[in-house]
Amino acid sequence: MGRKSVAKKIIEGLKDEQEEADWIVCYDFRDERPVGRFYHNLQEILVALGGEMIQYSVFCGPMRASSAVKELAEYYGAMVSMFRVDGDFD
Repeated sequence: MGRKSVAKKIIEGLKDEQEEADWIVCYDFRDERPVGRFYHNLQEILVALGGEMIQYSVFCGPMRASSAVKELAEYYGAMVSMFRVDGDFD
């Protein structure tokens, strides 16, 4: 059995919060590019918790998934902001 990925550790550490509103997470790696493992872990979170990438560095999804993406981006050194979506958008 191998080591747990950063994504699995983050997911396991999340609170069991349920909120109907979606959240938007914007992140930016200012001084350097993220390592390839960031994208692998990001995909793992998307598959496990749902949500979608709106742009290259903008995620939208439920609170648990958004919290996981925020924590992952911070882990890899990104500047991160998280916003609650008020109302529907398509």
